[in-house]
Amino acid sequence: MRELVPWIILAVVALGVGIFALVRVAQRRRREAWERAAAGLGFSFAPEAPSFLAEFGSLKVFSRGHSHRLRNLASGDTVVVHRSGPIRPEEARELLEQTGAIAALLRERAATTLT
Repeated sequence: MRELVPWIILAVVALGVGIFALVRVAQRRRREAWERAAAGLGFSFAPEAPSFLAEFGSLKVFSRGHSHRLRNLASGDTVVVHRSGPIRPEEARELLEQTGAIAALLRERAATTLT
């Protein structure tokens, strides 16, 4: 039995290293997919975004969890389009009011860009 202990330890360590490697590969693939999607939409992409988190970290959604990191951030200008065509600024403001916790922040930004 004692001769099996080193092999068991080696197997556990190898399993841990294998799982770690698989997680890293999945993260890299996810990041690359987000980067391609952002480029296709004409957005900028940041794999890490501490400045965004510093600016918007006071929002409740960003105060939850344990690591408080923001990864794979795609950002850029958008045009809101509805079934009937582009939405007027008044309609955009109404939609923003219905979105919940982030609506106040978006209203401030929309007021400067839509008026």
